[in-house]
Amino acid sequence: MSKSKKSNVQNIYGLSPMQHGMLFHAVMDETSPAYVEQTVMTLSGEVDAGAFKQAFQQLIDRYDILRTVFVYKTTKTPRQVVLKEQDADFKFTDISGMPPSEVKTYLDSFSRDDRERGFNLTKGPLMRLALFKESDERCHLVWSFHHILMDGWCLGILFKCFSRYYGSLTGTSSPPMSKVAQYGRYIKWLDNQDKKDGLDFWGKYLN
Repeated sequence: MSKSKKSNVQNIYGLSPMQHGMLFHAVMDETSPAYVEQTVMTLSGEVDAGAFKQAFQQLIDRYDILRTVFVYKTTKTPRQVVLKEQDADFKFTDISGMPPSEVKTYLDSFSRDDRERGFNLTKGPLMRLALFKESDERCHLVWSFHHILMDGWCLGILFKCFSRYYGSLTGTSSPPMSKVAQYGRYIKWLDNQDKKDGLDFWGKYLN
Protein backbone atom coordinates (compact mmCIF):
# COMPACT_ATOMS: atom_id res chain seq x y z
CA MET A 1 0.00 0.00 0.00
CA SER A 2 1.51 3.33 -1.07
CA LYS A 3 2.08 6.20 1.35
CA SER A 4 -0.77 8.24 -0.17
CA LYS A 5 -3.16 5.32 0.19
CA LYS A 6 -2.06 4.75 3.81
CA SER A 7 -2.92 8.34 4.66
CA ASN A 8 -6.49 7.65 3.55
CA VAL A 9 -6.93 4.65 5.86
CA GLN A 10 -9.37 5.07 8.74
CA ASN A 11 -9.49 1.52 10.11
CA ILE A 12 -8.37 -2.04 9.39
CA TYR A 13 -9.93 -5.23 10.74
CA GLY A 14 -10.74 -8.81 9.84
CA LEU A 15 -13.63 -10.31 7.91
CA SER A 16 -16.77 -12.04 9.12
CA PRO A 17 -17.09 -15.75 8.24
CA MET A 18 -19.62 -14.89 5.53
CA GLN A 19 -17.28 -12.30 4.05
CA HIS A 20 -14.44 -14.84 4.04
CA GLY A 21 -16.58 -17.21 2.01
CA MET A 22 -17.61 -14.54 -0.49
CA LEU A 23 -14.04 -13.35 -0.89
CA PHE A 24 -12.85 -16.92 -1.52
CA HIS A 25 -15.37 -17.47 -4.30
CA ALA A 26 -14.78 -14.01 -5.77
CA VAL A 27 -11.05 -14.69 -6.01
CA MET A 28 -11.58 -18.16 -7.44
CA ASP A 29 -13.68 -16.73 -10.30
CA GLU A 30 -13.10 -13.00 -10.73
CA THR A 31 -15.38 -12.86 -13.78
CA SER A 32 -18.42 -14.29 -11.99
CA PRO A 33 -21.26 -11.83 -11.23
CA ALA A 34 -22.62 -14.20 -8.55
CA TYR A 35 -22.14 -11.70 -5.71
CA VAL A 36 -23.14 -8.58 -7.62
CA GLU A 37 -26.46 -7.37 -6.19
CA GLN A 38 -28.56 -5.01 -8.26
CA THR A 39 -31.86 -3.17 -7.88
CA VAL A 40 -33.57 -1.29 -10.72
CA MET A 41 -36.17 1.34 -9.83
CA THR A 42 -38.42 3.70 -11.75
CA LEU A 43 -38.78 7.12 -10.12
CA SER A 44 -41.73 9.41 -10.77
CA GLY A 45 -41.44 13.18 -10.67
CA GLU A 46 -38.63 15.61 -11.40
CA VAL A 47 -35.21 14.48 -10.15
CA ASP A 48 -32.28 16.79 -9.40
CA ALA A 49 -29.23 14.83 -10.62
CA GLY A 50 -26.77 17.10 -8.77
CA ALA A 51 -28.59 16.63 -5.45
CA PHE A 52 -28.86 12.91 -6.20
CA LYS A 53 -25.09 12.58 -6.50
CA GLN A 54 -24.50 14.71 -3.41
CA ALA A 55 -26.95 12.63 -1.35
CA PHE A 56 -25.20 9.45 -2.47
CA GLN A 57 -21.85 10.92 -1.39
CA GLN A 58 -23.31 11.81 2.02
CA LEU A 59 -24.53 8.23 2.36
CA ILE A 60 -21.03 6.92 1.67
CA ASP A 61 -19.58 9.38 4.17
CA ARG A 62 -22.05 8.19 6.83
CA TYR A 63 -21.44 4.43 6.65
CA ASP A 64 -17.93 2.99 7.01
CA ILE A 65 -18.85 -0.22 5.19
CA LEU A 66 -19.54 1.77 2.01
CA ARG A 67 -15.93 3.03 2.05
CA THR A 68 -14.44 -0.41 2.57
CA VAL A 69 -12.04 -2.32 0.32
CA PHE A 70 -10.48 -5.75 0.83
CA VAL A 71 -6.79 -6.61 0.98
CA TYR A 72 -5.69 -10.23 0.60
CA LYS A 73 -2.75 -10.49 -1.80
CA THR A 74 -0.16 -8.90 0.50
CA THR A 75 -1.43 -10.01 3.91
CA LYS A 76 -1.26 -13.30 5.78
CA THR A 77 -5.01 -13.25 6.30
CA PRO A 78 -7.58 -11.12 4.43
CA ARG A 79 -8.34 -7.73 5.94
CA GLN A 80 -10.95 -5.10 5.22
CA VAL A 81 -9.76 -1.52 5.06
CA VAL A 82 -12.06 1.42 5.78
CA LEU A 83 -11.04 4.51 3.83
CA LYS A 84 -11.43 7.98 5.28
CA GLU A 85 -12.72 9.26 1.96
CA GLN A 86 -14.07 7.66 -1.19
CA ASP A 87 -15.72 9.42 -4.11
CA ALA A 88 -19.18 8.26 -5.09
CA ASP A 89 -19.39 6.22 -8.29
CA PHE A 90 -22.36 7.98 -9.87
CA LYS A 91 -23.41 8.12 -13.52
CA PHE A 92 -26.16 10.31 -14.97
CA THR A 93 -27.44 9.86 -18.52
CA ASP A 94 -30.18 11.86 -20.25
CA ILE A 95 -32.07 9.46 -22.54
CA SER A 96 -35.08 11.72 -23.03
CA GLY A 97 -34.44 11.79 -26.78
CA MET A 98 -34.68 8.02 -27.04
CA PRO A 99 -37.86 6.51 -28.53
CA PRO A 100 -40.01 5.06 -25.69
CA SER A 101 -40.05 1.67 -27.42
CA GLU A 102 -36.26 1.44 -27.02
CA VAL A 103 -35.94 2.48 -23.37
CA LYS A 104 -36.56 -0.93 -21.79
CA THR A 105 -34.12 -2.68 -24.12
CA TYR A 106 -31.50 -0.02 -23.40
CA LEU A 107 -31.92 -0.29 -19.62
CA ASP A 108 -31.91 -4.10 -19.69
CA SER A 109 -28.68 -4.04 -21.68
CA PHE A 110 -27.06 -1.54 -19.33
CA SER A 111 -28.12 -3.51 -16.24
CA ARG A 112 -26.71 -6.74 -17.67
CA ASP A 113 -23.41 -5.11 -18.62
CA ASP A 114 -23.21 -3.46 -15.21
CA ARG A 115 -23.58 -6.82 -13.44
CA GLU A 116 -20.97 -8.42 -15.68
CA ARG A 117 -18.61 -5.51 -15.04
CA GLY A 118 -18.43 -6.55 -11.41
CA PHE A 119 -16.25 -4.84 -8.81
CA ASN A 120 -12.57 -4.61 -7.92
CA LEU A 121 -12.55 -5.64 -4.26
CA THR A 122 -9.07 -4.23 -3.61
CA LYS A 123 -9.79 -0.74 -5.01
CA GLY A 124 -13.51 -0.04 -4.75
CA PRO A 125 -15.87 1.62 -4.62
CA LEU A 126 -18.03 -1.46 -4.18
CA MET A 127 -21.33 0.34 -4.72
CA ARG A 128 -22.47 2.49 -7.64
CA LEU A 129 -25.55 4.30 -8.90
CA ALA A 130 -26.62 5.02 -12.45
CA LEU A 131 -29.51 7.44 -13.06
CA PHE A 132 -31.27 7.70 -16.41
CA LYS A 133 -33.62 10.57 -17.23
CA GLU A 134 -36.39 9.37 -19.53
CA SER A 135 -38.46 12.57 -19.20
CA ASP A 136 -39.00 15.49 -16.82
CA GLU A 137 -41.36 13.29 -14.80
CA ARG A 138 -39.73 9.87 -15.09
CA CYS A 139 -36.25 8.51 -14.26
CA HIS A 140 -34.73 5.07 -13.87
CA LEU A 141 -32.18 4.10 -11.22
CA VAL A 142 -29.77 1.17 -11.34
CA TRP A 143 -28.26 0.58 -7.88
CA SER A 144 -25.49 -2.06 -7.79
CA PHE A 145 -23.22 -3.28 -5.00
CA HIS A 146 -21.09 -6.24 -4.03
CA HIS A 147 -22.73 -8.64 -1.60
CA ILE A 148 -19.59 -8.66 0.57
CA LEU A 149 -20.64 -5.21 1.85
CA MET A 150 -24.17 -6.09 2.90
CA ASP A 151 -27.25 -8.11 2.04
CA GLY A 152 -30.43 -7.07 0.30
CA TRP A 153 -32.20 -6.38 3.59
CA CYS A 154 -29.88 -3.43 4.18
CA LEU A 155 -30.83 -1.73 0.92
CA GLY A 156 -34.14 -0.50 2.31
CA ILE A 157 -32.34 1.12 5.25
CA LEU A 158 -29.84 2.80 2.96
CA PHE A 159 -32.49 3.98 0.54
CA LYS A 160 -34.49 5.53 3.39
CA CYS A 161 -31.38 7.33 4.62
CA PHE A 162 -30.50 8.39 1.08
CA SER A 163 -34.02 9.77 0.61
CA ARG A 164 -33.64 11.89 3.75
CA TYR A 165 -30.34 13.32 2.48
CA TYR A 166 -31.85 14.01 -0.94
CA GLY A 167 -34.88 15.60 0.68
CA SER A 168 -32.73 17.89 2.81
CA LEU A 169 -30.83 19.03 -0.30
CA THR A 170 -34.05 19.75 -2.20
CA GLY A 171 -35.91 21.23 0.77
CA THR A 172 -38.50 18.50 1.31
CA SER A 173 -37.21 16.75 4.47
CA SER A 174 -34.57 16.86 7.18
CA PRO A 175 -31.38 14.76 7.05
CA PRO A 176 -30.78 11.80 9.41
CA MET A 177 -29.21 13.05 12.63
CA SER A 178 -28.67 9.98 14.82
CA LYS A 179 -25.30 8.27 15.00
CA VAL A 180 -25.01 4.86 13.38
CA ALA A 181 -23.25 1.73 14.62
CA GLN A 182 -20.40 0.98 12.22
CA TYR A 183 -19.59 -2.49 10.90
CA GLY A 184 -16.29 -2.61 12.78
CA ARG A 185 -18.21 -2.97 16.06
CA TYR A 186 -19.73 -6.21 14.78
CA ILE A 187 -16.34 -7.55 13.74
CA LYS A 188 -14.96 -6.67 17.18
CA TRP A 189 -17.88 -8.50 18.80
CA LEU A 190 -17.24 -11.54 16.61
CA ASP A 191 -13.56 -11.58 17.56
CA ASN A 192 -14.51 -11.71 21.25
CA GLN A 193 -16.74 -14.76 20.86
CA ASP A 194 -15.61 -18.25 21.87
CA LYS A 195 -15.60 -20.07 18.53
CA LYS A 196 -15.56 -23.51 20.15
CA ASP A 197 -18.67 -22.70 22.18
CA GLY A 198 -20.36 -21.51 19.02
CA LEU A 199 -19.50 -24.68 17.11
CA ASP A 200 -20.69 -26.84 20.01
CA PHE A 201 -24.00 -24.95 20.23
CA TRP A 202 -24.79 -25.19 16.53
CA GLY A 203 -23.62 -28.78 16.37
CA LYS A 204 -26.06 -29.78 19.11
CA TYR A 205 -28.82 -27.66 17.62
CA LEU A 206 -28.49 -29.22 14.18
CA ASN A 207 -28.31 -32.73 15.64
